[in-house]
This record gives sequence, C-alpha cells and structure tokens, in this order.
Amino acid sequence: MKHTRFYGAEKIANAPIKEISLEKVKLDPNNVRFLHLPKRLSDKEIEEILWKEADTFELYKQILSAGELYEKPLLNSELTVIEGNRRIVCLRRLRIEANKGDLSGISKQHFDRVRCIVLSKDTPLQSIDILLATIHVKGKKPWNAFNKTKHIFNLYDVHGLSYDDLSKELGMGKKTVMRAVKVYKATEEYGKKYDKDEEWFRKFTYFDELYKRRDLEEFRKEKKNLKKFENWIFHKKLDDVREVRKLGLFLQDKEVVIEFEEKGFDAAMEMIGQRDPSLNSSEFKKIKNTIDVIRNFSRKELSKTVNDSSRLKLLNSLKKEINSLIKDINSMGKTS
Repeated sequence: MKHTRFYGAEKIANAPIKEISLEKVKLDPNNVRFLHLPKRLSDKEIEEILWKEADTFELYKQILSAGELYEKPLLNSELTVIEGNRRIVCLRRLRIEANKGDLSGISKQHFDRVRCIVLSKDTPLQSIDILLATIHVKGKKPWNAFNKTKHIFNLYDVHGLSYDDLSKELGMGKKTVMRAVKVYKATEEYGKKYDKDEEWFRKFTYFDELYKRRDLEEFRKEKKNLKKFENWIFHKKLDDVREVRKLGLFLQDKEVVIEFEEKGFDAAMEMIGQRDPSLNSSEFKKIKNTIDVIRNFSRKELSKTVNDSSRLKLLNSLKKEINSLIKDINSMGKTS
C-alpha cells in the first residue's frame, strides 16, 4: 500500500477558495462527535448541540470582534462541512442578528456569505480523514479522548492504514496507536453486546484504563476475562473508572474475586486489606518496602557488610527494634 501522505493530499492542498451563500452550507451529520448516537441528527439538531458547547460562544465573540473568520471552513463538493462546523454555527447566529439590525456597525448582509475551501468530488475520503486526524488528534484542536480513538480506529479499520502509517502520520508511538485501536474496538463490542446501555460510549474510559495498565496485561489476553470485564461494567460491579486501577490487587486471588462479584468492589478491597495491611496502613507499607529491600539485598552489599562493623550494628538495631515491636504487640494482646 502506498504511504498515505502521497495519496490525494495534493487535491486538498490545491482546493479552490469560493465565496458561498451561508444558507447553502450544511453541517456534517457524519462528524465524529455524533457517530455514537443512536440516530442520524438533523442539521438543526447538530446546530443546537454545537451552540451549547462551552467553547462555541467564545468563538462567536471572536468572529464578531474580527467581523470575519480567521480560518476558512473546509467543505466537500456538496457544500457539507468537513472541518469548521462550529464556525458555521456561529456565523448562522451572527447572520440572524445582523439581518435584524442587532449588530452595531455591521450591515444586514455582512454574514450572508462565507469564504470556504471547497474540495472536488474526487478527493479521496482517506485523505480527508487523515487531514482531520492531523487537526483533531495530534493538532491544536483536539477532540475528546473517545472521538480521537474512534477516528484512529476508523483510519485503521475502514481505510486500512497500517500501525506504522498511523504512527508516522499522527506523530504517535506505534504502541499508543495499537492500544487506541484495541480500546475503541473493545468499547464498540461492549456497546453492541449490551445495547440496553445507552451510555455505552462513556465506558470508553474503563477499557482505556484496562489496556493501559501493565498489571492487567495477562488478564486482558483471555477472551473469557474480557467478557467478565464487560459484565462487571454493565452490572456496575465497577462503577468508577478508578476502580479499574485496583483490579490487579486481587484478580489472582479467587476468594477475593468471588467476594467482589457477590458483594461488590468495597467488600473485595476490605478483604484484600485484611490480607495485606500495607494497602491501608502507611506504616505497614513502609515495613513491606523494608522487607522487599532486605529480600533483594545484593551480594555486593552483603560482601561489604561482612567486615563492616557499622553496617552490622545498623542491621542488629533493625533486628532489635523488630523484636521490641513484636514484644509490645504480644503484650498488648495479653492485656486486652
């Protein structure tokens, strides 16, 4: 396969600038923001959603102050917006206000027409999607994490770009690209399997955390475990993405997993805390770290200690303090 940057990019670079009647410009229902929704949105519905976004009013004020767009929208040959939907929404609002004479110093027809870059009909969709990725995945106008990941997945799954091509085009590590594809695929499969979960796309963060964590690497290799994970999410056994980060603490303990599935996450953490006090106590965490240091004491340090009285003295002090601590604990146990 020829490398993507040489495929159709010149058609975008050489696309003409045209002045278009704003009334003829259509918003894009296939925008990645809306593809997870159960129905295709109308132009009016898209406008309402985009107008309510936090950054849209700031953009509206910038356009009003400048009296024009700093950056021209990109349209396809049918005058549907490819890039610049929010700009068009702002212009529509400004056009209505200008036509009413509500904008001081601005003529009624000022926003009736807009200068746009218009692509030819034969511009490859692949090149368009790569352009959008450079703007919204690695560029200055980032989409949210779910939309970024979905777009990367589409470039891989629909357009057939390799991981190497995606890595090069997006300026991302190959492993990051591979994880993005796996995460979106897992999220989408969850949404199809549990179609009663209308907020399935919001579970993206759970799968992102699952594939991000090294301590869950062995767990996620098994298909049966992925099915378990989906079930835990749907039935709210995992009700906070932060809980995914702690799964590795007890997945190897069958009794704790049973406790988790029957009584929930907090009950499982309580059980694991009883078995490993270092999880809930800063003092015992330090003790556990000290044990790890002793257990992994290097031969080099051992050989240095043999004939070093100060080192031996320190180790004997440690032994003495441990014995004293255990004695005090046993004494308290007898009097209680």
